[in-house]
Amino acid sequence: MEQNNESQTPQTPQTPPQIQAPKPPMQPTTPPPMYPSPKPKKKSHKTLWIILGVLVFFFIIIVASGGDDNKEASKSNKPSKDEWRQELVDELNAEKEYIDSVVPMAKNTTSGEMLCGYVSDMEAIADKKLKDSTYTDVLEEQEIVDKINDNKKRASAILPTLKSVCRKQYAKYLDDKLWEHNIDVETSNGGTTITFIGGIFASNKNIKDFQNQSAETLRKFGFKRVIYKWIPHDPTYTYYDLE
Repeated sequence: MEQNNESQTPQTPQTPPQIQAPKPPMQPTTPPPMYPSPKPKKKSHKTLWIILGVLVFFFIIIVASGGDDNKEASKSNKPSKDEWRQELVDELNAEKEYIDSVVPMAKNTTSGEMLCGYVSDMEAIADKKLKDSTYTDVLEEQEIVDKINDNKKRASAILPTLKSVCRKQYAKYLDDKLWEHNIDVETSNGGTTITFIGGIFASNKNIKDFQNQSAETLRKFGFKRVIYKWIPHDPTYTYYDLE
């Protein structure tokens, strides 16, 4: 098969004609006339202060009217003299019932806090002094004076019996509470002496710490002496007089 070796002369590609863009028009060489820009106006704060003053004025009016409303509300909530007298009579009658029932309640109480509360309440009634500026003249009425004095006498008279019961019940309360700490509690001398027995009291520091924590409450119940032993039949022991 014959090959055609005849060489062909390559043709040079033709470049498309370039179109020249039109020249921009000549800019005028003379600059446009310049005019001075107007100066910015200063903002006036006068309007702002007027608005603020109006708001403050209305706020003062609202607060003042609210105070008047509160005064009127407090006046409307104030009880009349008859209502206040009746509330006081009811309170004094309730105190009398409380005084009459406090010893039976103490005998059935094993809570140290409640026993303390009974004694504190009776001491407060025995030393009660009513001072009320609302209706002072009511406190001077004979019926009110008699009820107050009667309750004070009743509370003062019941306190020795109440404290005796509370000492007995409090010793039981402590004996149950301190059992898990290997401490036994006993009373003697008509219940006015309380004895704590436990190995922990072989240490003088433990005795001092225990005494500092318990002295005030024991004194409140009318205990006169506290004894600390580390064994029941120890001939030597530490004691504190509470009087």
